[in-house]
Amino acid sequence: MKMERNPMNDIRLKNVDGSQIGVIPYSDALAISKERDLDLIEVNSSSCPPIYKLGDRKKEEYLKKKARKDLDKKNRENARRTEEKTITFGPTISDNDFNIKMAKASEFIDDGHPVKIIVQFRGREVSHKDVAIPRMSKMISEKMNAVNAVIRQDPVFTGRDWIAQYVKQKETQEKEGNHE
Repeated sequence: MKMERNPMNDIRLKNVDGSQIGVIPYSDALAISKERDLDLIEVNSSSCPPIYKLGDRKKEEYLKKKARKDLDKKNRENARRTEEKTITFGPTISDNDFNIKMAKASEFIDDGHPVKIIVQFRGREVSHKDVAIPRMSKMISEKMNAVNAVIRQDPVFTGRDWIAQYVKQKETQEKEGNHE
């Protein structure tokens, strides 16, 4: 039940700094706001008595809009931060190239991005996957363990691609692992 603005009704009034002025009639609150050249802003109409505060309505709207913008910006940054990164190479990659790719994957992991590692088999390489996959798996897991990355999805062989996903190990997991 919403209370109509009637000069006979009492309201709880707050000052600009948030301190309580007290429960006073609505008409007195209007007089105080005009005297101080401030707006009477409704904070909560469902409470009994309704709560109002003295302040600048345009400033309040500006602050709410700014807070919404900041929240949207944080949400966009968080979405970017969790963007999945992909590292792709073949099973015959040289050691130096492999180390460079894994260094880049380590940077992504440190920045908080999940990393998908794809080993692509071309041509006849797929017939030697039984030799290449254990070797690549061991090399990749050693590099990922060095940067505290844990496997997010077990490695899968899809068609001609072997795919593994890693994410940064959370501190809580590390602490739980140390206590066990």
